[in-house]
Amino acid sequence: MLKQLDYADSILRSDPLKAYELIVNLEDTLETKEDIVEAKIIKSRALIVMSRFTESFNSITELFDLLEESDEPKWYAIAHNIMGSVQYEFNNFDKSLDHFMKGLSYCEEDNNLKVEAMVLNNIGDLYNRLEVLDEANNYFLASLDIAKQIQYESMIGTVQLNLGEVQLKLGDFESALDYVNSAINYFLADEDYVGISHGHYSLGRIYKTVGNFEYAKKELRLAIDIMRRIHEKATLVLAYKLMIEIHMEEKSYIDALEYVEDALDISTKLSNKKDLGDVVLYAAKIYETLDDLASSIKYYNLYADTRAVYEKEIEEEHQKNIEAQVNIEKATHEKEIYRLKNVELRKKSDQIQKHYEDLHTINDISQDVTATLDIKKILYLLYENINKLMDASVLGVFLYDAETEIISTDLLLEYGQPIKASPIPLNDENSLSAWCIRNKTDVFSIDFIKDFSNYKKEYDVHDFGHASQSVIAIPLITRDSIIGVITVQSKFRDAYNDYHFNMLKMLASHIAIAVKNSQESERLSKEIRERIKTQNKLEVLNEKLSHMSYIDALTNIPNRRSFVDYIKRELSRAKREKHNIALLIIDIDYFKEYNDNYGHVEGDKCLFLVASLLKRALKRDIDFVARYGGDEFVAVMTNIDYDGAYLVAEEMTENIKEHAIEHKYSPIEDILTITIGGYTLIPEDITMEQLIHNADNALYDAKDKGRNQISFYNDLEK
Repeated sequence: MLKQLDYADSILRSDPLKAYELIVNLEDTLETKEDIVEAKIIKSRALIVMSRFTESFNSITELFDLLEESDEPKWYAIAHNIMGSVQYEFNNFDKSLDHFMKGLSYCEEDNNLKVEAMVLNNIGDLYNRLEVLDEANNYFLASLDIAKQIQYESMIGTVQLNLGEVQLKLGDFESALDYVNSAINYFLADEDYVGISHGHYSLGRIYKTVGNFEYAKKELRLAIDIMRRIHEKATLVLAYKLMIEIHMEEKSYIDALEYVEDALDISTKLSNKKDLGDVVLYAAKIYETLDDLASSIKYYNLYADTRAVYEKEIEEEHQKNIEAQVNIEKATHEKEIYRLKNVELRKKSDQIQKHYEDLHTINDISQDVTATLDIKKILYLLYENINKLMDASVLGVFLYDAETEIISTDLLLEYGQPIKASPIPLNDENSLSAWCIRNKTDVFSIDFIKDFSNYKKEYDVHDFGHASQSVIAIPLITRDSIIGVITVQSKFRDAYNDYHFNMLKMLASHIAIAVKNSQESERLSKEIRERIKTQNKLEVLNEKLSHMSYIDALTNIPNRRSFVDYIKRELSRAKREKHNIALLIIDIDYFKEYNDNYGHVEGDKCLFLVASLLKRALKRDIDFVARYGGDEFVAVMTNIDYDGAYLVAEEMTENIKEHAIEHKYSPIEDILTITIGGYTLIPEDITMEQLIHNADNALYDAKDKGRNQISFYNDLEK
C-alpha cells in the first residue's frame, strides 16, 4: 500500500487521473490514520491538477475533519496549503492568503522546509495573479532560497519559471530568459519532463513578446515535441495557440491552420471550451483573411456555440462553488445549533441561518439572470429578488461603451417603475456611474447627502426623484474589462452594511457574465447575418479552396487533414470487410540539423523530394501517402499483410538512400536517411487514435535504437 501511495504521488503531475484512481481504489483498504491522511492529500492535489476544484474543496474539508483531533503541524501545514490553492482557483484571494499564512505558521512550528518552500511559492503566485509584482518577486525569492538550501530540484525549477514570468511582466526580458533557462537545467537534472516542456513553452512566450519569432517557434517546437511524448495535453494546447498567433502575425496562414487542427482535436478531447473557443476564433479569422467566407462563417458559428457552452460551464462552476459554500455554512449552522446553550448563541444561529438563506437567494438570482440573453429581463429578475436581501428603492444597471466612452441604460427602476436616463459621457463629473468606471472601484455610502462631494460636484444632478441617502455602486467586470456598473440605492440613511455590500458584490460577477453573454449574442447574430449575405457569391471559389485545403502546399501531396479523413474511412471499411490495414509513420533523421545548416529553402526542396520518393514506393492506386506535419510523413495501405507492408517500408528507405541527398551534419551517415514505425492488423474495435499511437510507439522504438531503420509495433507486441 505504501508503495502504491508513493507511486500515486510520483505521477501526480504527469498523470493526475491515474493517481486519483489509484487513491480511490486504495481508500477503503487503508488502516492507519497516517496512510488515510496521506491518501486524502494526494487525492485533493490530483483533483486540483485536473481543475476539479469543487471536489478538491470537499476532499480537503474532509481532511480537516480527519485532523480535528490531531496535533500534527506537518499535516495542518499541507492541508492549509491545499485549501489555499483551492480558494485561489475560486478567486477567493483573501481566504486563499489566510490559509497560506496559516500553513506557513505550521511549517515554522514543524520546521518543514519543503512545504514552506511550496507555500511561499503559492503566495508569490497569488500576488503575481493580482499584479502586485514586487511582493510576488519577494515571496518567489524566499521560496527559492529554501528550495536551494534543501536541494529541492523540481521546486527550484518551478520557482525560477515563476520568477521568469514576473520579469517578463516587468519588461526585463534578459532576466526572464536567465531564470527560465536556469529552471530548464534544474528540470533536466531531475528528469522532470513536464517542467522541461513548460520551460521551453515559457521561452517561446518571451521570444514572442520581444518579436523574435524564429527563436519563439524553435522553443515552442521543442515544448510541443516533449508534451506530445508525455501526453501533457493541457499545456500543449497553450503552446499550439501561441504558435498559431505567431504564424498569423507572420501571415503564414496555412502553417497556422495545421496547428489549429491539432489544437481543435486536443481541446475537444479535453472538453476545454475556453481553449476550443479561442482556437475556433483563430480558424474563423484565418479563413476570413483567406477569403474562404463559407469556412469562416462555419467557424464563427461554432465559436458562438462554443462560447455559449463555455460561459454556461463557468456559471455552473460558480453555482457549484456557491453550493459548496452553502453546504459548509449549513454544516456550521447545524454544529452551532447543537452547541447552543444560551440566548446569545441562539441569536448567532439565526444569523447563520439568514446567511445560509441569502446564499440560496443569490444562487437562485444567478441561475435566473444567466439563463436569459434579454438584458431588460435580467434587470426585472434582479429587482424581483434583490429586495429579499436589502432595501432597493432604486436599482440600475448602466452599460459602458469603451469605444465611444458613453454610459447608457434602459435598465433603471425606481420603486419597480422604469426611469428614462439620458446617455452620459465618461468625463461627466456629476455621474456616480462615470466615477466608478473612471476610478475602477466601488462606492459604498450610508450617508450620501454628506458623502456625495467625494463622487460628484452637485448632489441633485442625475438624481432619481428622491434623495438617496444610502448608496452602493459596483463596477461590472468581465475578463479584466469594465462593461458597466450596478447600483442599489435607498432613501433611508444607514440602510446598508458590509454584509449587504458583499452580497451585491458577489452578485455583480454573475450579472457581468449575463450582460456580456447578451451583448456577445447580439453582436455575433448581427455579424453572422451580414456574412451570410456574401456566401452565395463565393461557392465556386470555396469549392476550389476546399480541394486545396486537403493538399500540402509545399510537397504537393495530401496533408494531415486529408490523412485523417482517409484513415477514418479506410479503417471503417477494413472493420466491415475484415481485411488488413497498415500504417507507416516516416520521420526524416536529423532534419532540424539539415534545415539549420543548409537553410530553409534547401530544407523545403528536401521535403518535396522526400515526398516524391516515398510516393514512388507505393505501387497501387489505393495506397496513400501524406505529409503529417513538419518532417513527418504517413502512409496508409489496405489489403496488405505484415510482410507486404514491411517490403514497402524497405523500398521507401532504399529510395531515399539511392537518391543520396547530401547531409554531412547527420551523425548517422553523410546522406539523408529516414526512420519508419509501422503497424498492420485486421481491425476489430481499435480506434484511429490507437492505430496512430501504436505506429508512433514503433517509430520511437526505432529512434531509440539509433534511427535509420524500420520497427513494427507487431514485433513489439511479441
